[in-house]
This record gives sequence, C-alpha cells and structure tokens, in this order.
Amino acid sequence: MEHDRSGKKAEFSIGKPRLQHTKVSTKLGGGGVFVLALALLNPACALFQQEEPTDAAKTTTHSYLYVSTYVSTYDDDSFLAQKLLAFEVDRTTGVPTFISSVNDLSNAQNPVVLNGYLYINSRGESKIRVFKIDPETGALTDETAASGDAVTGIYAGSELVADPESGILAIAFSEGSMSGLKKIKFLQQNPDTGVLTQVGTSTSSAGTSGIPDALAFAQDLSQLLISTDHSSGQLGFGSADIALGTYISEGIRGLRVGALFAYPGTNFLIASTATGGIGTYALPMQPGSTTLSFKADDLAFYFAKHPSLDVLYAAGSITGIFAYSFNTTSGALTSLNQAGGSVAISEPYADEGLAVLSNGKFAYASHYDFEPTSDGVNNTRIEFYPLNAETGAFEDGATTVDISGAGLAPEDSLRFMTIADFEVEE
Repeated sequence: MEHDRSGKKAEFSIGKPRLQHTKVSTKLGGGGVFVLALALLNPACALFQQEEPTDAAKTTTHSYLYVSTYVSTYDDDSFLAQKLLAFEVDRTTGVPTFISSVNDLSNAQNPVVLNGYLYINSRGESKIRVFKIDPETGALTDETAASGDAVTGIYAGSELVADPESGILAIAFSEGSMSGLKKIKFLQQNPDTGVLTQVGTSTSSAGTSGIPDALAFAQDLSQLLISTDHSSGQLGFGSADIALGTYISEGIRGLRVGALFAYPGTNFLIASTATGGIGTYALPMQPGSTTLSFKADDLAFYFAKHPSLDVLYAAGSITGIFAYSFNTTSGALTSLNQAGGSVAISEPYADEGLAVLSNGKFAYASHYDFEPTSDGVNNTRIEFYPLNAETGAFEDGATTVDISGAGLAPEDSLRFMTIADFEVEE
C-alpha cells in the first residue's frame, strides 16, 4: 500500500546560470571628450545603456511519474518479473508519456524519491533497490550494489518511509520468516551518491505481529508508527532514536490499519482502518489515544497532500478517491468531493496508488484489477484528474493514460506510484 508521506519533492539542479558582462571602452580619441560630455548630460545615451544578457541559462521543471506493477499469479517466474514504469509528465496538460521500465523487481512496494535517487523495497528479493534518476530523461540506473549489505536481509519488508530533511529512511521487516521477530532498520542516505548506510537495527521487537505494512515518522522523528497486515490488525508505536538507530515499542492499538500519513508541519497522524474510516490522532501516540476526527464511511489505503494547500487526498479500495480540507489546528477533516464525479469506482478495481503533481494542477491514481486474467480483460489503468486551483477539490473529468507501450503482460496490474521533479538547465 502506497502512501505519499514525504510532503516534499526531490529536486536536482544542473549547472549555474551564466552572466554576460558588457565591456565599455575608456579610450577617448578625437572628439571623444565632447561625446563623453554629451553622455554625462544625457544618461539615456547608448554609451551608458548596458546590453541585456543574451546567453543567461534558463531552467525548466521536468516531472516524472513512477509506477510499480504487481502480478496476480504467484508462480516464481511471474513473481520475479514485476516492473517499475517511468513516465514523463507534461506539467501543462497533465499527460504522462511512457519512457522506459525496470523489469526485474519482485513484489515491489512503494517507490520513494530522495535527492535525485529512487528507493523501492523489492520484497520478493528481501532487499531495497536503489536507482539514480537521470534529471533530463527520467531514466533509471540501478546502483543497488554500492549500498552493499545495508539494503539486504529485509524479509517481508514494509513500505519505506523517508524524512527529506535528515535523509533518514526506515523500514520494518520480519527476521528470517513471516512469524519472525519484527524489527526496524534505519538507513542514512548520502545525498551526493545515493548510497545508503545502516545506522542501526532495533534490538527489541517492533511490538506487532503479522507482516509489517506501513510506517510513519512523527514530525520530530522521535516516534515511529507501524501498521501491520489486516489479519493482525495492529498499529504499533514506539520511540525512535535516529542517532543510535534504535526503536523501543511503547504500545499497540487494535485498529486494523490500512494506511498511515504524518501530516507535514503538524503533530497529527492520519490513519485509515481496514474496516472503513479515516481517523486523525495527536502525536506522540499514547496507549488508548482517542480519535480527533473520524470519517465513518470512507476507506483509504493511500494518502497524498496538495503541494501548497491544506488538502488531503485519499485513495481507497473500491470506494474511490476523495479530497478533504485539513484543519492544521484541530486535525479535523472536512469532505470536499470525489474524483471523476459522484459515481464510486466499482469492482473489480481498487485504487492502488496516488500522487499529486507539484504545481497542484493534477492528481494521479493507479487502478488495480484483482483478477486480470479471469475474464480475459485486464482493466488496470492510470487515470489523472484536474484540481481546482483555489480549493484543491477535484474538477469534473478523468483522463486515462496511454500505457500501450509499457509492455505489460496480461497478468500485470498497476500499483504504487510517486512523482519526482528536477530543475534542468536548458
């Protein structure tokens, strides 16, 4: 389940603007003194007018959409052939155009972009894969090997969570088997090389049973929250010491949590329960913490924030994609509207990914087909929706992205997604 928790965009700059200096001659010959005198009396004289630079560098924002696939059949060959698709997004029209793909992931979770690098938990390989993003083309280069043992040995790992300010990434995993001890691994990114170095691994249990699912950091990184698979139905929380790379479990809430989102710049956690409902909780979480705001009828597995407005988007299994205004003082959520109109998305679709373009013009969702081969028709797709510039609410209409060139197999379904931005010198 994918959650866009970073709240920030990865940016990368190539080169610096060049300034052209205009030279003015100081040699005065013949009538030069007379000309200079006229110039002093008339500042508009061309002698004192500086030429406009003609070769100053210009930069353009390039946006890339990355979407992972999932295979609904579980034989070994197909399980190890999952893809990470790359699209370049037109920031004016919102249209994504397929660029290229990585074709050897296994049960890949949510992609996370940090300082020009993309990280993704390839759960079937028990490792985190590391890719450098080409700012000019969006192409991905595999640089996993440079991080060595720091990114391996992650059995049944959760989705990744990253803190853009510190460059810390965290992942929950089971030790050795599905029923093994649940641990947390903390990793420090080198922003220049993308290499991940292990800061530490928690020596105590994460406090939860079941397969780790999603993570969220409190604003000051002092608390880390963990949700597990729906069968276990737990939200674990504990104190995190980033410097030591340790985590100490403080409690468990029996919420059957689907998604977690720490709202940027606040001490609020937004969580969705698998039984239906979105709740807001004050952090740090305490045993018996009460819900501040609850949307009883909505289900969400993925959250994303508007880049400049206090608007939260939630994508849920079957029920659709919703927009809410968020009160950063009280933590209250107020419904705005639903993407694409009033008709909810129906079976066999589920909203498996969610992202918002950094200029706030469009939101994107990937729709997963539970049984793509059962009826011979695979309905998996990517859609994008226009957003109101003033309110952040969905405007009418939905556009389906052309994925015909992505080379998807009949059993492939689209899942998690993220968007990366780069400032590129033209």
